[in-house]
Amino acid sequence: MKRNFILLLSAAFILISSCKKETPDPSLPATSPVPGFYSQGSIFILSFERLDTLLITNSGSVPLNWALSIDTGYLSAVPASGVIQAGQLMRVLLKAAPSVPENSSFNTIAKLTGNGVSKEIEIKYGPEDKGRTFLPAETIKDVAFDQLNSMLYFISGNSTSLFRYDLKTAAFDKLPVNYRPTCIGISPDSKYAAIGQDGKVTFVDLANFTVNKTADVGFEVYDIEMSNNDMAYLSANAESGLYGLSLAGASVFNFSIQNFREKQINLALDAGGQFIYCATTQSSDNTVSKMSLGNDTPYLYRSTTHGAGANIWLSENGKLLFGDVGNVFNSDDLSSSGSFSNRGRITYAAHSLKQHSAYVVLNNIFTEVRPDVYVFDPATFALKGTIKMDKYVHINYQATKTELEAEPRFIFYNKDQDELLLVTRLTDVINNIEAPLRFPWSLQRIRL
Repeated sequence: MKRNFILLLSAAFILISSCKKETPDPSLPATSPVPGFYSQGSIFILSFERLDTLLITNSGSVPLNWALSIDTGYLSAVPASGVIQAGQLMRVLLKAAPSVPENSSFNTIAKLTGNGVSKEIEIKYGPEDKGRTFLPAETIKDVAFDQLNSMLYFISGNSTSLFRYDLKTAAFDKLPVNYRPTCIGISPDSKYAAIGQDGKVTFVDLANFTVNKTADVGFEVYDIEMSNNDMAYLSANAESGLYGLSLAGASVFNFSIQNFREKQINLALDAGGQFIYCATTQSSDNTVSKMSLGNDTPYLYRSTTHGAGANIWLSENGKLLFGDVGNVFNSDDLSSSGSFSNRGRITYAAHSLKQHSAYVVLNNIFTEVRPDVYVFDPATFALKGTIKMDKYVHINYQATKTELEAEPRFIFYNKDQDELLLVTRLTDVINNIEAPLRFPWSLQRIRL
């Protein structure tokens, strides 16, 4: 699902992927680890067990003599070297010097050596209690969360891979999808993901994290939703209409819905797969349309010009539809239910029945709005409070401290609805320092 985006930061970890040998992804800078570290019969695999612990695994066939050298006086590794037998692993604790200010976060370059072969890697360190994790991307175009399996999926603007982060194991992985992605949608049953691309759509089997197939569609996909009936619904960047592509089919088709001739449509699919909501970015009246998917050919069920805005989100139970200009609609007949409009434009929204709360990110171009998450009562639309983003403290190689703002871009919550997941991005640009932040996106986890 295409949306506007962002992420926050976490304690130390090494960015990793799979142990297959492949061409380095262009989204990762030269100082980042490759997907596995190959060294004379041993395979060096790095992963992140906790916020301050690295796992170094030797999945090769011979012993691995390793060493980790951190060229800074304010971070050390314990142990810093050793021998790992074939098939065994070593836990390495990262410790900050007493001179490092409490709750600081920073990144630095380290040299990892295995059986005489060295590689520069980037280490990110931060306070364990912040629950923040860097995401290996300079830009993020879209994010989807698999609530059933606690998996975060995201696509980057300068990569041809689908990235995956497992919240249970804190492990990163990536899957090459060969063409530039533009948007992503996952089915409510978490079986498949559909990735919109420039001229293509790729279906991914999420259980095995493998490409099922890639189909030609002939246009750049603007937004995409994946249903439980193995059907992807998509809109185009330059062509008008609502399109469909079956997992079993060979070609995309335009539903040719009467009097529906819009392009650059943002989509929201109800969990039951009976209706899809379409918000146009081109119309001056901010029309939102409700399409019935009950028949072989979708038809226009209802539309409104009350002013939904260019982006829409459904509540957890599907009864409310949030528009980005702040209006809220009854999803059944698209009648008005209320409004957040006097508080700013919504850039992302999520709704939790258990918490009886709507979590929204606001952006008002006329007044200064803090990069916080605003919590509303979805019944009365009264403001219940805000969740403030902690500032990120960056320390360069001279131990100079700089405080940086981060703002939320995507909001999700876990299966038990007791933890809020915020994808955030740094709002401040770091210039002329020795250790710039290469990955400004991160995931912040907040207990509710």
